[in-house]
Amino acid sequence: MVFTFKEDLPSTVPAIGKALRRFMKQVHSRGFAPEVRWRVETATHEALLNAHNHGNRADPRKRISFQAAFGRGAIVVRITDQGEGFDPDQARNSQVDESALLKPAGRGLLMIRSLASDVQFEDGGRRIVLTWKGGRP
Repeated sequence: MVFTFKEDLPSTVPAIGKALRRFMKQVHSRGFAPEVRWRVETATHEALLNAHNHGNRADPRKRISFQAAFGRGAIVVRITDQGEGFDPDQARNSQVDESALLKPAGRGLLMIRSLASDVQFEDGGRRIVLTWKGGRP
């Protein structure tokens, strides 16, 4: 897979916002359906914020790697932080109840899992790989 969108950004909220806007321009220009664009933007934003808040613990000296690949009717996003990692199975077990979506915090992974076609964790939980299939004319 060839990642055509690549950004190495400081772990700050403004940098995340700017990178997400640049990425979404590419998603939009490739003709993906509006619902897919919304799912991609919402889940990617949440994953970037998780990398900033939980992975890098809001340390602006740490970096976030944000990459995306576009294929035939598919988008793959890979986000890597410089944190200590985590066990995604532990997080999955604590978020089984969908009422967690209504809570002000702790719902990020549940949202991401519900919006992406596939979610994988790599590098001891320091990297999340999100995939969306379909939705392109």
